Amino acid sequence: MRASFAFLFLSMFFGASVTQGQDPLVSGPGLLPPVEVGPVTYIVDQTNDAVYAAVDLNDDGDINDLDEITIFYDDSSVGENLATPRFIACGPDGVLYVGDSNGDFILRLVDTNQDGDANDPGESNIYFDFNSGGAPLQAINNMAFDSDGYLIFSDNGTSSSTERIVGKIKDLNGDGVCLSADGEVTYLYRSGVTTGLTIERPSGLAILPGGTVLVSDYESDHIYELADIDGDGVANSAGEQIPWFLSDPTGLELNFAESIALGPEINGVSPLYVNGGPVLDAVYQMTDLDGDGQILNPGETSVFWDTSQADGLIPGVAFRLAVDAEGSVFVCDGGQSTANVNDQILRLKDGNGDGDANDSGEARVFLDNSNQSGISFSFIIGLAFEIPENTGPVYTHFVRGDCNNDGGGDIADAIYLLTILFPGATGAPDYVCADACDGNDDESLDIADAISILNALFSTPATPLGDPVVCGEDPNAADPGLDCETFTSCPQP
Repeated sequence: MRASFAFLFLSMFFGASVTQGQDPLVSGPGLLPPVEVGPVTYIVDQTNDAVYAAVDLNDDGDINDLDEITIFYDDSSVGENLATPRFIACGPDGVLYVGDSNGDFILRLVDTNQDGDANDPGESNIYFDFNSGGAPLQAINNMAFDSDGYLIFSDNGTSSSTERIVGKIKDLNGDGVCLSADGEVTYLYRSGVTTGLTIERPSGLAILPGGTVLVSDYESDHIYELADIDGDGVANSAGEQIPWFLSDPTGLELNFAESIALGPEINGVSPLYVNGGPVLDAVYQMTDLDGDGQILNPGETSVFWDTSQADGLIPGVAFRLAVDAEGSVFVCDGGQSTANVNDQILRLKDGNGDGDANDSGEARVFLDNSNQSGISFSFIIGLAFEIPENTGPVYTHFVRGDCNNDGGGDIADAIYLLTILFPGATGAPDYVCADACDGNDDESLDIADAISILNALFSTPATPLGDPVVCGEDPNAADPGLDCETFTSCPQP
């Protein structure tokens, strides 16, 4: 009896009796392609107030050759002028984000007209700043994307302020900005709110494979894992700031450890690379070999690169670290050291598997002021690759049952599906999200889906449709079957 209304409606629609034996299948392209490894390296110079885009055109392993570096964004833009750009990150959507620690904003840059820069009207906007609400910003210090597309940022405050922050933001409604009022801003850690450990100057960020955040404290030189143990969505409670590494004068003592970067797995474990600070002249590798979630044993820390480098490419001031998909470690040396007077980016790779990049041929200049593109760098302080951390497939968000993609759920959706399955003289409508029409979520389209949609609307008790019932991806998106190419009624990841 539950389906009686549905069959009555279908009979009225067709003007004849209908049986579930009619089973036309419909499928679509749907699954967005995996994000490809991009050829662009983005570089930010704090003194030049500029972002550069670089491509290794001749595939020789560096970006020092003619025309391999261009200006991507600078003060010639019609958009916001940079004051002290210090951090840069490329999102899963391919969009570039630049953090300015003086202006206390995060700028969103998109080369809309594909002319190689983001200096044109409409190609830049403030994504997040001190007006976004929720907490005062003092000095945005670092940024990193997690696998869900959230931008994690640290704010280490100033000498006159007491607030220290690790935040999490994402444009959920697709308006291009992040606002606390729209539920798009979460403060994972706030020193003025926490009942747990105090992180004095949160700086470097890395996302562990499980999704939790590692943050380095360049005041104490400790590294903490922020874990939401009580399920309230933040890590402010006691016990949720877990010491991951403690700088120790009797063991490894870091000095002003401002940057950390997580590498791809080696023998099932992802190593963390840490700059030793301006005094130690080294980059360290930390690996949780015993799986206890902490770096406690002496064998879990080692020197990855230091002044013993065989080719004489030794550390100056390793301000920022980044790791590419192949495990190469890139070091931004801002030219602020007597050891390396030239601004440069070095590329480090453990070629012989001995755990360091100190052997001959394992370190090379990736970029410096000998470049033939005519760019004079003054303070290289960050780089990002056109590669998201999550290189898996991205699936379109939709609402099951909203077959006509109008943002609502009503009888019109069943009618729309029936015109797809049984087109008249005018043919089937132009639809691009078969998953939204798959009312019973069996990865095929047939008359049973129209019945499911109608039962969800009119049966007593109602028979709810499967997920997603609000904007989201298909829980079975990776399974073969139907797909969803586009769905304009939902903001997309």
